[in-house]
Amino acid sequence: MTHQRCRLFLIASLGILVVAAAAFGSPVTETPKHFDAGTDLRQDSERPSPERGILSTSLDEQPGNSAKGIKLKVTAEIANVRVKPFIGSNIVRQFPESTILEAELKEGEWFLVKIEPDETGTVSGYVHESLVEVLEEIPAEASVPAPVAPPPVEKTQETTPPAAIPAPKTEEIKPVKKKPAVYEATQEILADAAAESPAYVFLWGGGGLTAVGDLNAGAEGLADYYAAQLNRTADSAVAPVRTGLQFGGELGLSIVPGFRIAVGAEYLRAEKESALAFSGDAEIPASFTVKPAFSALPVHVSLVYYPLDFVYIKAGVGYFFARAKYRYVFAHGDTLRDWQGEANAGGAGLLGGIGVDLSLARHFYLTAEISGRYAKISGFSGTDTFRDENNSAEPYVETGKLYAYDARNSSPTAYSLVFIRDKKPLESGVENAKEASLDLSGLSLRVGFKYKF
Repeated sequence: MTHQRCRLFLIASLGILVVAAAAFGSPVTETPKHFDAGTDLRQDSERPSPERGILSTSLDEQPGNSAKGIKLKVTAEIANVRVKPFIGSNIVRQFPESTILEAELKEGEWFLVKIEPDETGTVSGYVHESLVEVLEEIPAEASVPAPVAPPPVEKTQETTPPAAIPAPKTEEIKPVKKKPAVYEATQEILADAAAESPAYVFLWGGGGLTAVGDLNAGAEGLADYYAAQLNRTADSAVAPVRTGLQFGGELGLSIVPGFRIAVGAEYLRAEKESALAFSGDAEIPASFTVKPAFSALPVHVSLVYYPLDFVYIKAGVGYFFARAKYRYVFAHGDTLRDWQGEANAGGAGLLGGIGVDLSLARHFYLTAEISGRYAKISGFSGTDTFRDENNSAEPYVETGKLYAYDARNSSPTAYSLVFIRDKKPLESGVENAKEASLDLSGLSLRVGFKYKF
């Protein structure tokens, strides 16, 4: 009985298993059609890496570290701020030592600094690096590039948030090593002068060489004439008048960039006295004193050209108001003869020169100029006063023109003379008579101060 029950239980269990197998079928082993392992792997390779992110950029790809501002400290006794970044530019402001300045940028050896506006409206200028030291450099805010959209995918999937962009590294700014004082002084001395100014005033003094001409020839000729007449030798020669002092002024007006029209006047004069003693007869001494002199007042108009901001070239025309003077004194024993003459004339001439402007302070310049002139003035009219103490106590006055001529005595030699005569000399022993001229051609060195408005 028990054995039969066991057999029935086994048969029933087997039947249940067969029914269950028919109902559920075999297990599913196919890969679902919507899943593509290859596609998913390719999409994973194209996704942004969680370590970089969509907006992440390596430090090598970051733009340069630009400066928003540079804080400077004046280390020189005086720091000049100029209009342009070169040493010859016009000075717009000066700051004492230890002044703190803020620079916008650096161009070569120059910092562009901010300054308070003045009457000209200037709000910035350039200072040389040798006059300041860098205290602090303020970096500009780092710019963030625009987001880049990821490539499209078949199925929207969650992505890892982009990593934050690392802040740019700010390099430590080392103080600029100050140049030696000699370097700083040299840079300042080489100042080249000036931005365009509408006008300037130039006042100068100096000296120069002048040709003179007939006045010197007449003084030397009369000394030789008396030496030949006395048959004696002079102990020295007549020194010609050539050098003299001069001073003047000039007003310049700008017409176009680099060119100016200048109007000016100057005064120049020179004289030279020579005293000669004739040897040969100690009992009857003889001497001759001569003193030629001249003066001139040229008024000129010139065109001034600045090829550089601190170097100029000028050329122009002028009218010369001239005066010629002489005095001859001859003494021989009891004889004393004294001539004094003075004559005036005017004439045109040419002028030119080259100069350098050295900046001293804002608007002020030290100017050195070498100038030349060409002018021969003739047609002098004046008065000669003659005294002969042996023959007459009253002087003899002769009014006329200044003549140059050759005169002969018993010797065959002709001697050049210059006197004021009421008419052209034509007497016996006179030849080559002509109106005397004063040659004002020469060179001058002028040094003065120029103020540019």
